[in-house]
Amino acid sequence: PRPAEQAAQEPTRREVVQRAYQLRLKARRYADAGDLIRAVVRVRKALELTPESLSGTRQLADYLRQQGRTDAAVEAYRKAIDIDPKYAEAHAGLAKALENLATNNFADLDQVVDKAEAAARRSIELAPTLAEGHMVLSVLASGYRLDPAVGMREIDKAISLDPGNVEVLIEYSRLHAIAGDFDTAIDAALTAQELDPVSTAAAQQLGTANYFARNYDAAIIAF
Repeated sequence: PRPAEQAAQEPTRREVVQRAYQLRLKARRYADAGDLIRAVVRVRKALELTPESLSGTRQLADYLRQQGRTDAAVEAYRKAIDIDPKYAEAHAGLAKALENLATNNFADLDQVVDKAEAAARRSIELAPTLAEGHMVLSVLASGYRLDPAVGMREIDKAISLDPGNVEVLIEYSRLHAIAGDFDTAIDAALTAQELDPVSTAAAQQLGTANYFARNYDAAIIAF
């Protein structure tokens, strides 16, 4: 084709962005259905079109973390922070991914816990109403700093900021189960499962809360 015809055939920037957006919507639908493999494929295709997309990079990082591909998730969150150092959600996601590394013993514990805490505090500094930062501080306080009072205070703050956040509800349930408040723990886990029926973490926590409460039949059903 002649140069003018070739230029006419090339997609405009608006068309490229729209195509990337549609791919990300498809990815979200796959993720909502529990198909993270296809979700990751669609987001990666979207990022091939718009590699500097902040929300797309964060979306990829979230799905990688949910898949358990924590190292790749950390890298993606850090890329999002490179794009926008003041993106609070990326700092919170990085904190969660680093905490996952510590929990699974995939890295030097003290160093990773310190980095996770720093990322969580940075997310709170940037967005004081963001629940995820407080949730990570709760996990770190109760699980690594051996300070259950601070852990409970932080998770109470997180649940007050975002009572519909499934991850926050699961941690809230876990801490209340440990504290012996089984009714609260079971209610929180049930709410998490209702909000995300395909979440294995919510189902596991519901089973655990019922087991601690000696509701063994309910625990078996949940597991």
